[in-house]
Amino acid sequence: MLERVPSLIASLRGRSARRGRMEVSFDETGFELHRIGQTDETAKCFRWQEITVVLACKRDCFAFDLICLVIADAMTAVEINEQDDGWDAFIAAASKNLANSVPRDTWWAAVAQPPFAANQTIVYRKGQQFS
Repeated sequence: MLERVPSLIASLRGRSARRGRMEVSFDETGFELHRIGQTDETAKCFRWQEITVVLACKRDCFAFDLICLVIADAMTAVEINEQDDGWDAFIAAASKNLANSVPRDTWWAAVAQPPFAANQTIVYRKGQQFS
């Protein structure tokens, strides 16, 4: 899966610029992501236990940087970014539900600085312990 991460990021970067505003909601079993104003039938649903990798990255949006999380299971990947509704609550829920994930303060600092650099870091990989 890790060897596919660069191509996943490239693919999502192209799509996310056109995707519109998203909303993420979650519970103890998983989360769903859907475009604001769309019905539940179009939501992308993930179960916490099926997530294989979470990667934090940054997109250069000309005048500002956008912090993003790429979340993948065995079949698909989605991007959630700091402009999406529910971002802060989702970050807290992911930290709680993805055991052994890198703490937010650690991955945020690694991705956010220096400005406008294409930084990325693994936040969670199923079966891997981060120190």
